[in-house]
Amino acid sequence: MKSRKKLKITKEMKISEILELAEKLKNKKIIESLEKNGLFCVHCPYARFETLEDVSKAYGINVEKLVSMLNKAIKNKERCIQKK
Repeated sequence: MKSRKKLKITKEMKISEILELAEKLKNKKIIESLEKNGLFCVHCPYARFETLEDVSKAYGINVEKLVSMLNKAIKNKERCIQKK
């Protein structure tokens, strides 16, 4: 049996990497979590260059809480997939 690599978002990831991961996983909760925190990165041309930490600092967002929220969205999606 193949073991699945655990997916995890870090504060060092570029926003574009997070958006690509959300698309790959078909996980709208990742995007919703960003938007809930005032980050409408999907439409931002700088998403390719900025890290989650950079953007969080610029907008005064607690990056650790945001990372936790994003990883929770991934974990919940993985649970749903495993139940199917």
